[in-house]
Amino acid sequence: MEYVAITLDASIFDRYHCKLNSGMLKALEQFKGAPLKLIISDVVLREVEGHIVRNIKNAKQSAKKAFRDFENVGVIDEEGKSEFNKMMEGMEEVSMAKKSIEDFVEHTGLEVISSSEFVGMDSVVDRYFNGRPPFSKGKKKSEFPDALALLSLEGWASDKGGKVLIVSADNDWFEYSEISDSFAFRKDLAEALSEVQPINNALKYCSKLEMWLTSGPFEGLIRAVYDLVASSVINLEFHPVADSQFYVEGEIYDIENHQVDFDELTNLVPVRASEDELTVKARFLLFSTAHAGFDFTVYDKVDDSNDYLGGTVESVEFDLDVDVIITISGDFMDENPDVKLEELSVVNYDPAINFGYVEPDWMK
Repeated sequence: MEYVAITLDASIFDRYHCKLNSGMLKALEQFKGAPLKLIISDVVLREVEGHIVRNIKNAKQSAKKAFRDFENVGVIDEEGKSEFNKMMEGMEEVSMAKKSIEDFVEHTGLEVISSSEFVGMDSVVDRYFNGRPPFSKGKKKSEFPDALALLSLEGWASDKGGKVLIVSADNDWFEYSEISDSFAFRKDLAEALSEVQPINNALKYCSKLEMWLTSGPFEGLIRAVYDLVASSVINLEFHPVADSQFYVEGEIYDIENHQVDFDELTNLVPVRASEDELTVKARFLLFSTAHAGFDFTVYDKVDDSNDYLGGTVESVEFDLDVDVIITISGDFMDENPDVKLEELSVVNYDPAINFGYVEPDWMK
């Protein structure tokens, strides 16, 4: 049975921070007008919308905190404060999230699957009280949204007479896909997209690009890729992890990259291939140094206050694995096309950097 559609659950959107117009999620635009459909349950889409609202709220809170910090050092006048407040008021979370979803639907050709159309409530209630899949005998209430999503997707697949390729990091979705004839399951979006790529010249070019990244001419396109990986990492958000006998707060203020290597143990994964554009996921290894400042406090029970003990600046060398999405363009009908780097973005990395044990300067 061939795939008739591909679908994602909310865990995959969260993995890529619900950035619908960049990176891995932007690669879903290849399904607009394609024979293989992109479908998503209305339940999942509403969940994603809620997560975008949450992300916007968090971003606004961070912006307000940063703005207050500028105010506290006296570099913001009343006009600047008024303009900032006006900008914050204009950023209404729900309407911005809905617009993001609408644009995503338009650009990907997404078909939203209605749970009310494909799921009978009598069947859901029966499964719920009898602990039948996709419900278990445990936390059934929390499983209700997933159950509606899976049963509606299964009903749609049955109606179309084909299989749906599910991409999810949720174990409940995996378990149900194992007992359903309508589903195939993948945990990784890049691998799922690679599986459904048509065989064409851009796809064949992928092996050449991999060879160049490992041992080919280190100039032009390849040099641009390595340089952009290094500069992109510097702009990522990291946070320090440290142990201390005191309460400690830290902030990373600089990242230095000493070396960037292509991870030869992992292959390039093509996630979108046409005659004139190729998008791949690649893994790079970086050897870097992080610099952070730490402040220490101790709780005073008598005064019921936190007393400042001083600070310190620490540096640590660390290794970092990053997954990046690379898009290049060129006439892949040509045996040796003139290619151009169109876009590169980091889609996965560990933001925590361990500084080990730290203490105020005066204790050293």
